[in-house]
Amino acid sequence: MMTITIDVPDELLRKLGENALRERLKRQVELIRLMELGTEIRTALEAQGIDWETEWKAFRQAAWDEYLTEQPRLKELLQ
Repeated sequence: MMTITIDVPDELLRKLGENALRERLKRQVELIRLMELGTEIRTALEAQGIDWETEWKAFRQAAWDEYLTEQPRLKELLQ
């Protein structure tokens, strides 16, 4: 892992505090990393001819159906 040093305006540092700013930046870096991983996964799926949206819809429907099976009262209310 690499450490990057950046200039931070004193006003922002006073307003947010060093620890809060540090944590916010860590979360932003993690978000960027996750977005990049998502792009890599999508590219890999497309290279294999897999439509992730279709797969996700099927998975979501199967999970919902399983949930309704476990919640018969809810299933009755929805019908």
